[in-house]
Amino acid sequence: MSGPDQDLWRIDNGALPGCAVGTVISFATEGQTVRVMRPGVGQVLTLHSTTTSQSSSDDGSTITLVNTAEGWQATLSRVPASLPPAPFAYCTRCGANLIPGAQFCASCGLRVGGEVAQANELIATPGASPAIPAGAQPAVIVSTPGGPRRIWLVLGAVIFVAIVAAAAVVALAGSGGLTPHHTIAGTFDLIATDQTFPSITSTGATCQGTGGYSDIQPGAPVTLKDGDGKILGSTSLLSGTGTTSSCTFSFSIPDVPEVPFYSMEIGRRGAVTNSLAVMQANGWTFGLTLGK
Repeated sequence: MSGPDQDLWRIDNGALPGCAVGTVISFATEGQTVRVMRPGVGQVLTLHSTTTSQSSSDDGSTITLVNTAEGWQATLSRVPASLPPAPFAYCTRCGANLIPGAQFCASCGLRVGGEVAQANELIATPGASPAIPAGAQPAVIVSTPGGPRRIWLVLGAVIFVAIVAAAAVVALAGSGGLTPHHTIAGTFDLIATDQTFPSITSTGATCQGTGGYSDIQPGAPVTLKDGDGKILGSTSLLSGTGTTSSCTFSFSIPDVPEVPFYSMEIGRRGAVTNSLAVMQANGWTFGLTLGK
């Protein structure tokens, strides 16, 4: 969520779901979502600005991610691109990095005594010269006047750019730009309760409420709110179709962000609440009924 997508980050404290301390990850931004990637494994997690907040150190070298909804927090440090990653052990069941000396995998709970595989990382031996592939030319270092000062100026510029980029990502997340949006459609069925006192009147194939249900008609307000009562969108009922026994109205609200809970209300007939999981399972639709 911070810095260019190609940057690598190592988890120093806490843990992300499926990623223990010591795990090296990167971030891939696609549209309005941020994917958490593990080198050699692929995507392990998707972050959303509605549930995950971020803060950065002054120099941009560390970030802290906090998800109060799921109850986790992690502090990550940037892995220098010029240095190879440190050797680590990983779980043979789920592939998660293991904390040095751990007896159990923090991700899946597997006992790791004797079932630890070491990653094949190229680590230079202390005091030894780094190997140069055949045919390759060693780098030539040219000393120039004012070299250290120039290095500090370049480093300061890089840090400044990283801080600005991190601030832009945080601002985008705070505005909801990283949150997926959907069109929520639905139907509202009015069912006749007593033929002695009609509740539906019809003309041809069109219909609407009457008597005590006269407020249920084309143009009746439809309001969608989140779990905190914030309005996410609004529209009106379209023309009803049916008979004097039942009348069905439809509606549609575009560009609705993903939130933990959705509350739908037709006029002042009371609200019906669905969770995010239910909305996903129902294909982002609401089905409401009034009457028996």
